[in-house]
Amino acid sequence: MNEALWWLVGIALALLLVPVLLETLRRRDFRRQASGKRPERKAPRDVPVSYDPPAKASPALESEKELARMKSRQNSLGPK
Repeated sequence: MNEALWWLVGIALALLLVPVLLETLRRRDFRRQASGKRPERKAPRDVPVSYDPPAKASPALESEKELARMKSRQNSLGPK
């Protein structure tokens, strides 16, 4: 086989094996944390978290937002 085909096969193998390797490492790390061999990683305290449900949007407000978005696109594309 020529050199280009070897490179193509190598890149294809890398694209297939890298996700498998990363998933294997994630599972191994999880198992080590769950069994106590490695300390559990915790999220930083300064990360904002909202437990409130999202506010319901009104159809009129959504319509006005979309109209403004459409007008701004017309301005950015120039006059017609």
